Amino acid sequence: MEEIDCEFVHRMPWQQNQDGEETQGAENGEDTAREGDEWAGRGSDLPGAPFKTTLRGHIAMEARPVSEEASKGLAEPYVPRANIAATPERPFGTQEGNWAKQHENDSVLQQHCAFFDPDNDGIVWPWDVFWGFHQLGYALPWCILSVMIISTSFSWFTSESWIPNPLFPINLKHIHRAKHGSDTGTYHNEGRFIPAHFEAIFSKFDKGLKGGVTFYEGLQLIRAQRNILDFAGWVGAFFEMLATYLLIWPADGIMRKEDLRTVYDGSIFYTIAARECERRRLARSESLLFYLFTFFPLNGIFKENRAQTTTEYARGGGKKGRISREQLWNQKAGTGWVEGLKRGR
Repeated sequence: MEEIDCEFVHRMPWQQNQDGEETQGAENGEDTAREGDEWAGRGSDLPGAPFKTTLRGHIAMEARPVSEEASKGLAEPYVPRANIAATPERPFGTQEGNWAKQHENDSVLQQHCAFFDPDNDGIVWPWDVFWGFHQLGYALPWCILSVMIISTSFSWFTSESWIPNPLFPINLKHIHRAKHGSDTGTYHNEGRFIPAHFEAIFSKFDKGLKGGVTFYEGLQLIRAQRNILDFAGWVGAFFEMLATYLLIWPADGIMRKEDLRTVYDGSIFYTIAARECERRRLARSESLLFYLFTFFPLNGIFKENRAQTTTEYARGGGKKGRISREQLWNQKAGTGWVEGLKRGR
């Protein structure tokens, strides 16, 4: 039987060359970079570095590049965080109001939903969803639509029984089961927060480095993240993007990075609910007609709700129509935000 000349046996790119050195598609491990390719990890001594992140001529990669900046300002950004929404700017998550400490035993996804559980029993009922969206300033039709989409979609998947509950409760203990596809991937399948995936939202879709994304760029994100035949995921992603934009309603049309981060961990909901409470209290002091106008279905288009700034927090709610998160927590006093907001009226 004729012997095979091993010198002509084809080697795969990841196999070793004759000298026992690992290659990356070129003999003797030579750099195969072309003009237009993007690399990461050049300053690392770890195995596998450097490596390419973008290939020249690849339509999707060139249109949506990834950023290495997160790894420079945050420890291991690709490792999911169990209970904090960490970014290079906020490496320890939300600290105002002692948020991170109060929620150290909750996943980030559970924190996102906690606002809609006013009695803290771990169950979100349809009326909790309705009341929560109402407290955030959404119009009546949107509150009803939210109940129809959220409660009916998530109830059975989070239930501990195979038998559907006709009252559609959502069990926050199992809220990770309700994670849908075609999303950004920022939430891990177990409800953790992945900083690198959150950063990718802006490195891929923040055109012009504005520090945030517009609604149109959000739609581009949804289109880019679609999974094949995932109709439920497409609808869910669009509903969430639209709800987030209506909630923030940025005056310049840009949803800032910190705005979206606090939406992910749910801390912004309490701030906005307190602002809404204060707005209505001030409106009622003006006149009954002005107060009733705050319930008008389109009242949300006249205001924006940014994430609370350090200046605003330190000021203690001095600006008209706003209240500090610290004041809200003092009002809450462990009895639930609904009671706290009622006492503030």
